[in-house]
Amino acid sequence: MQIRVAFKQAVREVFSRPEGQIASLDGLRAIAITLVVIFHCFYFSKGLFGKNTDAFFAFMNTLPSWMGWVWQGDKGVDIFFVLSGFLIAFTLFKQQTKNAVIDWRGFFKKRLYRIMPVYVFCLLIALALMRDNAQYVWANLLFVNNFLPYAKQYLLYTWAVSVEMQFYLLFPLIFMALMRWRGNRVALLLGLLAAALILRFLIVWSIPALYELAPYIHIWGLEGSGPRFSEALYVNLYTRISPFILGILAAYLLTFHKPPLQAWFTRHRYVFNLFIVVGLLMLFISASVSIENPQAYYNRHFNPLLNLLYVVGNRSFFSLGITILIFGSFFPHGIAQWVNGFLSWRIFYPLARVSYSIYLFHAVFIIPAALVVHGSAEVASLVQTLDYTKLIMIAFVTIGLSLGFGILTYAFIERPFLRMALVKNS
Repeated sequence: MQIRVAFKQAVREVFSRPEGQIASLDGLRAIAITLVVIFHCFYFSKGLFGKNTDAFFAFMNTLPSWMGWVWQGDKGVDIFFVLSGFLIAFTLFKQQTKNAVIDWRGFFKKRLYRIMPVYVFCLLIALALMRDNAQYVWANLLFVNNFLPYAKQYLLYTWAVSVEMQFYLLFPLIFMALMRWRGNRVALLLGLLAAALILRFLIVWSIPALYELAPYIHIWGLEGSGPRFSEALYVNLYTRISPFILGILAAYLLTFHKPPLQAWFTRHRYVFNLFIVVGLLMLFISASVSIENPQAYYNRHFNPLLNLLYVVGNRSFFSLGITILIFGSFFPHGIAQWVNGFLSWRIFYPLARVSYSIYLFHAVFIIPAALVVHGSAEVASLVQTLDYTKLIMIAFVTIGLSLGFGILTYAFIERPFLRMALVKNS
């Protein structure tokens, strides 16, 4: 009986947004996890073609140009990073202004209770299904698996969990430096952002293959460049920290400078509307109007200098667009009101609520989803009939299955541990 009651309560919480929560941020989180799942479904489709690269490119070239965004779906992780930087900083800035002191012990305890239980459960399931590199699972438990060579990493996509945890460890230093800084704190954060971009530039510049070959040539693992690209650029906090810094910057301005910003935007609504339009254009340009035509890249028909700038700055450019939409969430005027209305749809909340579980477990459900959509376990038959519409259907079935499983993990793992953390902190 108690199990049934707990499950019903968990389901209600998954589908009912609490009062006072910023609804539009839930929309961003839901879009982020949807992008990641769609991207992984397209990414994993490469495995169906084996070593037949030409057939894989022929399949990719069947994708309509207006759907080029699916190859940018890994930027969903950057959305998560911006939101993490923003929400962590916003919460602690508020705590600082209210209490003049931060409970760092409680902060880390809550993060561990939030992340570890479901993550350990995910690793246990993975160990039962996949033995390759299982001897290195200790690195996942210590959140340092992204420090290992690519060939030794276990459960590759969990690098993002480690980057998140590493950010939580670094954030107190950033917070204390910011609070003790006697100069312009916005300038300090912009300086950190510039330093992060310069570091990324130096890394890319020092390894010509990172810009002489296409980013998605690396991600697809073609020409043997995938491991080096991953180790040097893709899975490290220091090369992916820009979204976190932008989130912190937004949190700082909206905590300590909101009234003057509100007054200025109210007096200059046309500027604010332009501000939101620029943010939307940045997202559109980053996600679809990119220089990433797969066949052109593979044939080297692209400009290495432009590719260098793209590799260095495209994620920060995209993350800045997300940061602008976060600002719009706090000033619901004009175009921002329409954007917030869309992002606040109730359909987004369940996906946002269990997005962590969906991220951890969705890979397990891609094959079952393919069976549901295709109706056959024969790989050769799937390859012959594969098209982008079928892959999109597989992605949404994967999301549905992952959502159902995520409700179970929330009810019986996440929710009990989160409540335990709240009790111990009170």
